[in-house]
Amino acid sequence: MLSRLSVFLFFILFGVFSLFGTTSSANELDLAGRLLYLQDHEQKLTIQAVSQSAMRPSFKTALTSNFNFGNTKSAYWLKIEPGLSLAESGEYILEIQYGKIGVIELYFQEGTGNWKLKKQGIYTRSEKREPVNRNFVFALDASSLKEPIYLRVHEGYLRLNLRLWKQPQFIAKEQQAVFSDGLFFGIVFLVLLLNLFFYYFVRDRTLVHYAVFLLCISLFFLSGQGWLDVILSIRGSSFVRIQTAFFGVLLTIFGTLFTRSYLKLDEHSPEISRILRFFQFSFPGVAVLAFLVLKLQNQSPGRGTFGTGLLIVLLVLILCLVAAIQGVREKREIAIYYFVATPLFILLAIVQILSSLQILPIG
Repeated sequence: MLSRLSVFLFFILFGVFSLFGTTSSANELDLAGRLLYLQDHEQKLTIQAVSQSAMRPSFKTALTSNFNFGNTKSAYWLKIEPGLSLAESGEYILEIQYGKIGVIELYFQEGTGNWKLKKQGIYTRSEKREPVNRNFVFALDASSLKEPIYLRVHEGYLRLNLRLWKQPQFIAKEQQAVFSDGLFFGIVFLVLLLNLFFYYFVRDRTLVHYAVFLLCISLFFLSGQGWLDVILSIRGSSFVRIQTAFFGVLLTIFGTLFTRSYLKLDEHSPEISRILRFFQFSFPGVAVLAFLVLKLQNQSPGRGTFGTGLLIVLLVLILCLVAAIQGVREKREIAIYYFVATPLFILLAIVQILSSLQILPIG
């Protein structure tokens, strides 16, 4: 019992490290004090206007390289002052952590004095973008970074985490990310396949429910981290904006189904089972209805919509935790494993709620 619990805790800690851990940024160029931002309420400002010296007092100095402007109809201009010396040379990568930003426009100069434009964002198709990456990346020569560069972001959910790298360090960082994420998701898919393999001999539907649950978890995080865009080349499509919410709904449905099956709630906690069954069948209908209403009103899902959905998910998780506690009190071993894992999902849901409401400025 103790050894199995130790192995289980190891995979929980490994999962936390993989999902929430950060890559070493010792070779990342520090942008602190070099970022300014300006809100363009009517989206009428041009690069020629914002780059004038007279506009500098209109910009606010940023205290961080993490921005969360939320779901807004305004555009935002970001002025980046890398301040590279004249002796600096080579290629650099400006990286923006993956998010639901509709359009990202980068304005820079290359000695001619004329402004050049590059575009990124979820509304820009993959073949028109910079090197394919799970994040939004811009390749720039050192000569372009000796004068201020500008970013204009609009449409979608405007949350940015800016990082500037020398190209070799960026490639090394990405190789590390591919390895760690590949290892994590590889283990998840291996467990998924093992469950389907054992189902062939045991014929316990809980194994199938768990396999589908793991698949939904993987798709949820792959979409949220931008990997799914790279695998399927879906940027520029209408699905890319709602993909993470879509997989979140599936995760809730099949997670609830797995909970009821794994803890045998129909037998041990019939009242909780009935409530979870209600959520399991009503939640997708509510999600589709909300989406259709927003479509009819010509609006896109905002932070309030996602926050409400996450709140429903949190309530479902709390019910699952209550069911697990009941199982622990009855000294059922399987409930102990579930009881250990559930707080991680509750913590994740709380963090995402606070993030979607712009209370926590994190991705």
